[in-house]
Amino acid sequence: MQQTEETLSVEDKDLLYGIVLIDTIYLIAFAESRPTLRQIQLIKKIRAEEPILQNSKMINDIISLSLEDKLKNDYFRTSKNILENLNTIINDFERCEKVLDYAQLIAMAGDEITPTVQNLLDRISDALYL
Repeated sequence: MQQTEETLSVEDKDLLYGIVLIDTIYLIAFAESRPTLRQIQLIKKIRAEEPILQNSKMINDIISLSLEDKLKNDYFRTSKNILENLNTIINDFERCEKVLDYAQLIAMAGDEITPTVQNLLDRISDALYL
C-alpha cells in the first residue's frame, strides 16, 4: 500500500527521492545497452553531488545489488516504480525537476536517445508538468 505524501516523514521523502534518482539514472544508462564512458562519469558526478546518494545505507545497498541486472531484466517494472514514487513526492517540485534534469543529462551522454529512453523521459516530464 502506497503512503500518501502527508504520512511520509522527512527521512522517507529523502529515501524515496534517492531511490527514484538512482533508479532513473541507472535505468536510462542501461536502457538499450551498456552505458557509455560519458554516462558512467556523469553517474559518478551525480552520486558525488547528491548527499542522499552518499549518506544512505539503503541507497548504497540498492546500488551494490546488481543494478545492471535488475534494470536490464526488469525495465518496465522499474520504470513504473519510478513514476509511482515520483508521484508520491511530486509536491517537492524542485527534487522532481532535478530527477528529470539528471535523466536528460544521462540520456544525452549516451550514443543516442532511443525510443525507449525517450518514452521514459516523456513520462517523467508528463508526471511533472501535467
